[in-house]
Amino acid sequence: MGAIKLTNVSGSVVAESTNGDIEVVLSRVAPGKPMSFVTFNGAFDITLPADTKASLRIKSNMGEVFSDFDIALKTPPVDAEKTTNREGGKFRLNLDRAVFGTINGGGPEFKFENFNGNIYLRKKK
Repeated sequence: MGAIKLTNVSGSVVAESTNGDIEVVLSRVAPGKPMSFVTFNGAFDITLPADTKASLRIKSNMGEVFSDFDIALKTPPVDAEKTTNREGGKFRLNLDRAVFGTINGGGPEFKFENFNGNIYLRKKK
């Protein structure tokens, strides 16, 4: 799949691309609905209404994250499982390399994930 561009849409968005940028401008967000933006090779440029309440999960392996929202960062969850292997430990920890945070007090999960590209999360003026 290539680039995705949505302008002045309302509701909830699930956008996935393999090689292409994702550009979305939301005029209204459906309250209580999660959203997902995923691309392997491409940047995100997502504009949300200023009063959007969301819990963010952001992951970019080879890119940077820019936002004019005040994001309250959270400690990422750690999944620990008991193990009986011979690698010298009693537990195996699975660490998610994502950044977790909230905007406007939190809300449904908004996932932004790419391998190569910057993520721009903008506040609609």
